[in-house]
Amino acid sequence: MDKKKYINFLFRRVEPDHLKKLFERELSDQQPCYYRELPDESGFEMYHLTVIDSVSDFVFYNYTKFDGATDYDSEIEIIKTAINMLFKSELYKYYQDVDCSNYSTKGLFESRKPEELKRLRRIQEVRDTIDFQMEVQNPCNFDDGEEYADFCIGEGMRFFYGDEDYERKDDIFADETEDYMRGEIEEMMYKEYYDDLVEFWEENKEDC
Repeated sequence: MDKKKYINFLFRRVEPDHLKKLFERELSDQQPCYYRELPDESGFEMYHLTVIDSVSDFVFYNYTKFDGATDYDSEIEIIKTAINMLFKSELYKYYQDVDCSNYSTKGLFESRKPEELKRLRRIQEVRDTIDFQMEVQNPCNFDDGEEYADFCIGEGMRFFYGDEDYERKDDIFADETEDYMRGEIEEMMYKEYYDDLVEFWEENKEDC
C-alpha cells in the first residue's frame, strides 16, 4: 500500500481537521517535557510512540465500524503508519521547541500505573463530547452560564464513563472499577472548559 492509499484509508475514518485537532492536543497531553528529562536519547522515540499510539487508538475505537471482519492488528497498523506519515516532522519540531522551563518533575504522567495512563490518554473523548454539546445545546434553555457549563461538562463525563443510559461503543475500560479516576478527570475538564463555557453562554444570552 503506497503513501496515498494509507492516508486515504485514514481519512475515510476521520475528518482531516478533526484529526489535526486531536493530534495537537495529544502533543501537549502526553507531557513532552517528561520525556526530555530522561537520562538517555530514547526520550523522543518514547514520546513519539506514545503520541502516535494514543491518536491511533482513538481513531480506531471511535471511527471504525466494527463487524466480524474487523482486524484490529492490520487496521491499527495502517492508521499508525498514516498518522506517522502526516505528522512525524511536526511532532519532532514540537518536541524540540516546547518550553520546559516551568515544567515540574511531578508531571501528569510520571509514575502512573498503566491503567491510569489508559484513561488519561483517552480524555480527548470527553473534550469531543463537550465540544459537541456546545454545538447542539441552545444556551437559552439554561438559566445561567454555570448551569450551562455544568451540563456540557457533565455530558462529557457521563458518555466517557458509560453511565446509565449513556452506553459506550466499546468495552476498553471493562476491567476497571466503576468511576475509576472520575474525580481527577472531571477536575481537569472543569479547569479547561468551565470559564469558556460560562463566557459562551454570556455571549449568546442576548439572542434568547
